[in-house]
Amino acid sequence: LLSGQDNEGYTPRRLFLRDEADQALRLFHPTPKKKIILTNRIPGDWTVYADQMLLRRVYINLINNSIKSIEKENGDVTLDATQMEGGVLCSIMDNGCGFNESKLQDIFNPEKSPQLGYVHGIGLLTCKGLIERMGGNMTIDSRGDNSGAIVSFTLPTYKKSQEN
Repeated sequence: LLSGQDNEGYTPRRLFLRDEADQALRLFHPTPKKKIILTNRIPGDWTVYADQMLLRRVYINLINNSIKSIEKENGDVTLDATQMEGGVLCSIMDNGCGFNESKLQDIFNPEKSPQLGYVHGIGLLTCKGLIERMGGNMTIDSRGDNSGAIVSFTLPTYKKSQEN
């Protein structure tokens, strides 16, 4: 399912971004064992051109990572989006353990990423590949250990000319 593979089974279409994020968030209500507030601040009418199953896999994995990273009993995970030229910048912010600079530098390095000591479901590297397959890119930002993280990715905006 990563970039470079054939596009069999890849079906991009018009998706309402908030609805897709809500579908992923529903899997985590209520959050087990922790009091984590899950918030979706994505405007309801924003559309992207993406594969629904791939986008949901990315959201589910990133939300799960955020929840796991919150080591205290209370926490926050917020989904947001910002319009940009030709696309939408999506973000998942948490107040979890975060990443120090050395871990952040290697987070997408396939040779070093497994050595970080975290279990990331389908993996951040795989999520990055799925986002790239849908025409976007992915970044991670953190101010260091115990400062939370922001995972951001871009997706192309839906255009009527993309209809078959």
